[in-house]
Amino acid sequence: MDPSTGRNVFLGFQSGLNNNSAGFDNVYIGFKSGLSNTDGEFNTALGSFALQNASNSYSNTAIGSYAMQNAISSVQSTAVGTGALTTATTGSYNQVFGYHAMFSTASAGTFNCAYGYESLLNNTGGFNCGYGNWSLKLNSTGTLNSAFGYSSLFSNNNGTSNAAFGENSSQAIPPVTIIAVLEPTQDL
Repeated sequence: MDPSTGRNVFLGFQSGLNNNSAGFDNVYIGFKSGLSNTDGEFNTALGSFALQNASNSYSNTAIGSYAMQNAISSVQSTAVGTGALTTATTGSYNQVFGYHAMFSTASAGTFNCAYGYESLLNNTGGFNCGYGNWSLKLNSTGTLNSAFGYSSLFSNNNGTSNAAFGENSSQAIPPVTIIAVLEPTQDL
């Protein structure tokens, strides 16, 4: 840690160890939290290994052991829960809450929200929302999906623009196109 850095708080073994003078307004509390940060700013990490490998990420909040551990270049994301958003190296503007939510992705996509145990576990697509344990769990490249309820859209892999409400709803559905043909009526 460069002693000339200011406005940072580091507490824990090797917490903020590589922070330099360009990295400021960071709070790292926990074993190796924020270890690789060099010039990231406005990050908050609470928990062992939280934001450990984030080198140039900024404006992120990671709460829980391993939360956002590998977020090398993440921007304005929040991860709360053990293992939340752990393996993603890229991806920004994501809101993740729950044990292993968005856990297994190298690229987390952007503008996703995952709320619940292993919600959006394998997600790489963007603009998805999963509310409920295992919601959109197997989603990989699908985008613009909304799943509300336990295991809703569980098997959706690459479907786009789907909405499912309720427990186990719409395990995998194809996109729907609605075509309406309106003909004028005549007065007789």
